[in-house]
Amino acid sequence: MIFIALVIKRAGLTISYEMKPWARCKLEFSSGKFNALVDGDLDIPNSLNAKHGPISWVILFWVHEKSSYQKYLGYSQFDNKNIGYVRGYAYPKEFLDYRRYYHKVDVTNDLKGLEMLDKGRFDAFLGDLVNNDQLVKEKNLNVRALAPVVEHSYLTLSFSESLPDQHHKFETALNQMYQDGSIDFFYKKYLGITYKKFIKKYVEK
Repeated sequence: MIFIALVIKRAGLTISYEMKPWARCKLEFSSGKFNALVDGDLDIPNSLNAKHGPISWVILFWVHEKSSYQKYLGYSQFDNKNIGYVRGYAYPKEFLDYRRYYHKVDVTNDLKGLEMLDKGRFDAFLGDLVNNDQLVKEKNLNVRALAPVVEHSYLTLSFSESLPDQHHKFETALNQMYQDGSIDFFYKKYLGITYKKFIKKYVEK
C-alpha cells in the first residue's frame, strides 16, 4: 500500500481509500462503487492494469520453527495435516481444490493465521512472504517460511476501464520509477533487499 501511494503521488493523482475485506472490494469495484482496487492484477474483470505490476505477491507455506518440514515439496506432503489460509485471497486453484488435508481452515487475516500456527493449531499456513515476514518479526512469532515458493504474481492498482487517462498516468509514473531506481530504493528501505535481487532470489528459477 505504501509503495502504491508513492506511485500515485509521482503520477499526480489524488485517491481516497476505504479498507474492506478483499472479496467485498472486488464486488464493489465490479458494481462501480470504487474506481480502483489495491492490490489488483490482470484477473480483475473490467479493469486496466500495469503490464508489470510493482508489488510482488510471493506465497509460500509457513511452518513452526520446530517443524520437521525443511522444504516445500508439494501439497501432498501436507496430507492429513491441518492447514490454514486467509479467506478471500486469490490462491492457486490447485490449493483450493486439494482435498487430502485433514482440515483446511480459513481465517480472517494473516496475523490470525500466523498466531494459530505459532500456537500449534496448524501444521502449516499458506500466506505471502513480504507482509508475513514483517508480522513475524513484529510479533516475535516462532514460525518460518518454507522454500521454494508456491506461486508468484505481480500486483498493482487496478483502474476501472472508465478511467484510461488516470491509468496511463499511473503506469507512466511506475515505468519512470523502474528506470530511475526508485523501486530498488523502496524495496531496500522496507525489505532490506533491492527489487532486482528480490526477484532473482524468490521468483526467477
